[in-house]
Amino acid sequence: MTQTIHSLQASGIRTLNHHRHDWMNDLQVLYGYIRMQKLDRTADYVEKIKDRMVAESNIAKLGVPSLVSYIQSFRTITNSLQLQVKNEQNIQLNEWPDGGQPIADTLIKLISAYRLAVKTGYGDAAVLTIELTRNEDGVLYASFYYAGEINGEQHLADQIKKQLEGALLQPVELDRPQEKIVLKAELSA
Repeated sequence: MTQTIHSLQASGIRTLNHHRHDWMNDLQVLYGYIRMQKLDRTADYVEKIKDRMVAESNIAKLGVPSLVSYIQSFRTITNSLQLQVKNEQNIQLNEWPDGGQPIADTLIKLISAYRLAVKTGYGDAAVLTIELTRNEDGVLYASFYYAGEINGEQHLADQIKKQLEGALLQPVELDRPQEKIVLKAELSA
């Protein structure tokens, strides 16, 4: 138990350090624009920061601590995969049965499958974008869009299928997981 607590604390510290580093970079850029009297660029950059803060707020609204923590600390895990999560409808998974934990667990496992499949050392970091939406009937959709090189496309496809066995999130589109997958969970909140 002590080791688990220590591990969680260390992970929290790494995440806070990354966020602090990002804020320091943002402040330096803003300070530079202000000193150069580039007010139009300053305003544009403030909008960029605001958009990033809204996105982070929408992630926090998912409401499942394990998922929120995983997403917010993802940059401390790897530099080879950039994770973007879009929750523009402010979906709150914690309002779903079992507090949304089964859905959160599946999302974490799928993100990890992509993270382990990334081909490293080939230019820019790969990008995994996850878009969460909900239709008027209460059906949750999780769409994964991947841009980057993969080590073994068939291995990734097999890992994704394995993670989806018995999961609440089930495939709607799973033909090319190295590019896009769409999952859905037919639950009512």
